[in-house]
Amino acid sequence: MSAYHLVRSDRWWSRAVLGVMLTGLMVPPAVIMLPITRVLDAGGLLHTMHGAVLVNVGYYLPFAMLVFMGFIRTIPRELEEAAAVDGAGRFRIFWQVVFPLLRPASASVLIFLGVWVWNDFLTPLLVRGPGAGNTATVGIYRSIGP
Repeated sequence: MSAYHLVRSDRWWSRAVLGVMLTGLMVPPAVIMLPITRVLDAGGLLHTMHGAVLVNVGYYLPFAMLVFMGFIRTIPRELEEAAAVDGAGRFRIFWQVVFPLLRPASASVLIFLGVWVWNDFLTPLLVRGPGAGNTATVGIYRSIGP
């Protein structure tokens, strides 16, 4: 929904948010892992599932936003204008006109992010810690590794 707003908005700050999102894609997760663990520790979220989910959402959100923004740009504005002429509000236009057209993009994002989160090793190892449970990749490492 935020990608839809950023694409359809003509304000200067929408371009600034897009720049911040693209900057987030350029930073590898291993580089920012120490600051992330310090922030999570200060917030009491280190070694919790909520902390691991928050880190994954924060890191993979720019990719999802970029995919959805690219796909929304291909949807003609005339469809939204026709729904507005028929009396639909902004939320109804999004949920009944735009969102059903986003199914291919949603499937792509779901598959990509599902595979990336499943294969992620470093984030659950450092954020979840040794005593908070294992993910599949960390569990295999701990059963085979030193």
